[in-house]
Amino acid sequence: MRTPLYEIQKQRGARFVDFGGWDMPVQFTGGIDEHMAVRTAVGLFDVSHMGEVRITGKDAIAFTQKLVTKDVEKLKAGDAVYTVMCTESGGIVDDLIVYREGEDSIFLVINAGTTPKDLAHMRKVAQGFAIDLKDLSADYALIAVQGPSSNRLLEGLVPQIPQKRFTFVDTQTKGGITVRVARTGYTGELGVEIACAPKDAERLFLEIEKAGAPVGLKLCGLGARDSLRLEKKLPLYGMDIDETTSPLEAGLDWVVKLEKPMDFVGKTVLAKQKRDGVTRKWVGFKMQSNQIPRHDYAVRIDGKDVGKVTSGLMSPNLRVGIGCAYLPAAQANVGQKIEIVVRDKPQPAEVVKTPFV
Repeated sequence: MRTPLYEIQKQRGARFVDFGGWDMPVQFTGGIDEHMAVRTAVGLFDVSHMGEVRITGKDAIAFTQKLVTKDVEKLKAGDAVYTVMCTESGGIVDDLIVYREGEDSIFLVINAGTTPKDLAHMRKVAQGFAIDLKDLSADYALIAVQGPSSNRLLEGLVPQIPQKRFTFVDTQTKGGITVRVARTGYTGELGVEIACAPKDAERLFLEIEKAGAPVGLKLCGLGARDSLRLEKKLPLYGMDIDETTSPLEAGLDWVVKLEKPMDFVGKTVLAKQKRDGVTRKWVGFKMQSNQIPRHDYAVRIDGKDVGKVTSGLMSPNLRVGIGCAYLPAAQANVGQKIEIVVRDKPQPAEVVKTPFV
């Protein structure tokens, strides 16, 4: 599959890879160059592969309360929230962003690779609720504009921008394109994600390029997106979190609102975990050698395998290998010495406070 921006990104020199069945740009000028542009100026990412779902009807809020762990009833129109939806056993079906559009309208942005699974889960949970659930994934293109100079870019692009984190506005660009500008992102930097109709995607891309030229805009690929999110210890579904991990194990306690008025799927198990404590925790570590940790490398303590690396790479900012892993709760403490097995050789590392940057 290809996004509406495939051709224009190809013209700009993108190198593509298969990402969950999508042809996605992994880099343009280079991963480190793109990463540092987002940390110091501004970068553009094509995230049009993400899934979108709209839930309408008199039970839209009640259904979403049942579906996700956050209390969405507290959201006002124009608010958004990051949350997760769980299985009955407390595993994570997906992490997602919930947008409250109105009294009886909710919009969801979900992960691309999990869209079919997510929709099946939603339809199962929807039984008994008076809602209309529509998969609108083919109706939207999505561009992320991230970095400390993103507001200056937006001033040249749209007349109105959301001021607070996790809010959104529906507006038009100065060129007349209807867009949704959401104060969200996956880099840990100031920024927005801009949604539009697929037919307008190339024109929006060009408008963003023009507005971004004076502030050093760089086109960015999946490589930079991965290193940026890992430096901020933001989980990637399918690598760091999935249906075998609970949000409490993953350090996402803050998205689990056990006290909210309506029970949600998985609440019973998560309440027990909260009461009794989890047996493992997701931690960040730094290498103490010049080796680079990678996904699935074994993690050892005192010569015993205790887990595997979920994500790892060379940090462009820190110039040292960083990664994440699930460790037994008793050993998941800052300062804990561990070993990462790199090509059959144990390499020293240490659990550190996160985010890394």
